Amino acid sequence: MKKNTSCVVVAYNPDIDVIKNILSYIHYFDKLFVIDNSDLDNVKLFEPLIQEFGLEYIPLLDNTGIANALNIGFEKSIEYGYKFVVSMDQDSQFNNNILDVYKAYIDEFGLKQLGALSPRYKVERAISKVSSKQYEEKTITMQSGVLFTKEAFQKVGLFNEDLFIDVVDWEYFIRMNKLGFKLIQCNEAILAHQPAENLHLFTFKGKKFGVGVASPLRYYYQVRNLLWCLLHQKSFFMLKTILYKLFKVLFLFKNKKNYLRFMFKGIIDAFKNQLGRFDKIHGK
Repeated sequence: MKKNTSCVVVAYNPDIDVIKNILSYIHYFDKLFVIDNSDLDNVKLFEPLIQEFGLEYIPLLDNTGIANALNIGFEKSIEYGYKFVVSMDQDSQFNNNILDVYKAYIDEFGLKQLGALSPRYKVERAISKVSSKQYEEKTITMQSGVLFTKEAFQKVGLFNEDLFIDVVDWEYFIRMNKLGFKLIQCNEAILAHQPAENLHLFTFKGKKFGVGVASPLRYYYQVRNLLWCLLHQKSFFMLKTILYKLFKVLFLFKNKKNYLRFMFKGIIDAFKNQLGRFDKIHGK
């Protein structure tokens, strides 16, 4: 499995914690690519991993969006001849060897109509839903920790770069599902995912619970892209997610006016089919 599998990590202003995360899984892969969306070249940070593991670092010197970075990494992997690609966010790390879990699934069920295998996510702010099932078929999931098959990727096509950031993975999996490829969650594969910021709501038995917090600009992208997918991919799950985000803004967040202003811009741009990077559309 290892010799047929590469890993693509999308980085943005990485620090030493990103190196620690990568060290939790780099040895499971034959090749690891870091696609860096930062404005600066961070090659010195990755130099030890380049020397020890042959990591390939690709600086883009601009924030080109997660979809473009993933596409660069996936196309590099296919160019190198890999059959499988695992994508990773820079703030995720392995809890166990998820490749062994993925291999067990492939050995038992094969690759027929398999589009991707995903882990179960361990997120500190939420109660983890533990299923009694070993494998579950899903429609959408996050892209971090997901194993993509080369066959499916070449048929589904590239990640949608017009979305720039947020909902990029969900939109891809919707297209994949429409083509008849399966997304299977392997519940014995555990990925620890640490979102950038949390709003603490309560503590239960010594454990803190909360909701994710993102900037008003990120809420622009999220609402715009969710609504765009609702309009163009006819995915009504997106409407439920938009309403949940609106609930958080109205009842949990401060600076509500600014959030609502950005969300309204996202709604207008979705209806206008106006996608891409915010500052390219609206200026600084």
